[in-house]
Amino acid sequence: MAEDNNRTLRDYGAPGAFSLTSGISPPTTQANDFGFKPALIQLVSSQPFHSLASECPQDHLRRFIDLCMTVKHKGVTQDYIRMSVFKFSLGGEVAKWLENLPSNSLTTWDQVTKAFLARFYPLSKTARCALKS
Repeated sequence: MAEDNNRTLRDYGAPGAFSLTSGISPPTTQANDFGFKPALIQLVSSQPFHSLASECPQDHLRRFIDLCMTVKHKGVTQDYIRMSVFKFSLGGEVAKWLENLPSNSLTTWDQVTKAFLARFYPLSKTARCALKS
């Protein structure tokens, strides 16, 4: 408490230290020599999902999974790949949605897809997406 007595008014208004948070907590991997190639990140982020009326969340997930399945590395699971890269496939308010989820609240790919579809696949879109297929 003694430290609070020495703080100025500016200290109370200044932001604290920055920390990157996400609702997604990827599983650990045994591969110490693994890293994502910039080309994958560029491909994943080239068509971000913004939840526009013309976008189908299931189509987005299908494309995203197809891209992730091109990455193979011993000791690295698809869950790790998908959960590590998914944030790059989102744009605008959808990306903010993910950032605003409780930190590390999604710990499996199944949880990620369920949360994503629950938020961005309302009944009104279900009919439109079904018509496109």
